Amino acid sequence: MTLKSDLVKNEKGNYYNQITWTKNKDGSVTQVWNFLNEDLKKTKEVFRGIYKKQ
Repeated sequence: MTLKSDLVKNEKGNYYNQITWTKNKDGSVTQVWNFLNEDLKKTKEVFRGIYKKQ
């Protein structure tokens, strides 16, 4: 699943937030949060995490 924000505009520039969740073969889920520029190209990976059932 992927969610993308509306364009965020501020003094540091304009960008989109994009967060993707991907199910892994072992049942865990990887979450990746990226900043995208106005051309929708990745500029920075903000967060990467793996969620596992206990």
